[in-house]
Amino acid sequence: MCDHNTDPARLLAMSILFVSGLLLTLQAHAFGPDGHRAICEVAQAHLTTRAKARLAELIRAHPEVDTFADACAWPDMIRDREEYAYTLPLHYVNLPRGATRYDQARDCPQNACLPEAIKSFLKKLEDATLPANERAIALAFVGHLIGDLQQPLHAGYADDKGANDFAVTWFGEPANLHWVWDTLLLKHRAADRAALEKRIAARYKPLGLHFTPALIDQWVDGSRALISDGIYPPGHALGEPYYRAHIDMAMQRVTLGAERLAAVLNQVLN
Repeated sequence: MCDHNTDPARLLAMSILFVSGLLLTLQAHAFGPDGHRAICEVAQAHLTTRAKARLAELIRAHPEVDTFADACAWPDMIRDREEYAYTLPLHYVNLPRGATRYDQARDCPQNACLPEAIKSFLKKLEDATLPANERAIALAFVGHLIGDLQQPLHAGYADDKGANDFAVTWFGEPANLHWVWDTLLLKHRAADRAALEKRIAARYKPLGLHFTPALIDQWVDGSRALISDGIYPPGHALGEPYYRAHIDMAMQRVTLGAERLAAVLNQVLN
């Protein structure tokens, strides 16, 4: 009789369940907490004096964090709480295959998706009649979600859950394509947050844009357009060749997150 604790089939099944659970946990955090913190640190450094002061006032009113960088990572940290369950679909938007433009009526009829969430939180951030803690939470989501939107697979396909269901190996380790773009490409370039911030800051260029909510829809379209640019590999074993082919795009996108966030906050907080 076989000992159930040492049955090879049972051990294999348990290992698969463990790895699957680990992937689901890790892939939930777009750009990873270090990525979101780095985006917001660099953006904050490029705010006007007045915008920095107003941002600091709002962060002091946040119920759980003390810095803007931590505020930008916070929306991923609270997703499993019952009171914040409604925010789960706000981190992405899915478009049909073949679609090249975001259509709110088709893609987000209930307004529970990434671009509509950014618009909604921006309205709250601008509303001086709201309590400061509500505006502080809105600020955290604006910082986080503008970062999310720069990751192309956050405007991905519904049928593979934005490539969460596209299994790959990354340098021999189990992963999925969404996780590669959220975290693993950047981790391979910059091992920690300080190194990533330094690389983003070196690439940063101020954007001379006048922000309107319509721009958010254009940003969705821009992220979606990149999906056809070889992001989906022909095979499933990814390593140095895939990294070299795509790391520049990944760095461009995370830097663009800082540039766009700074431009938005300089306008809204001034």
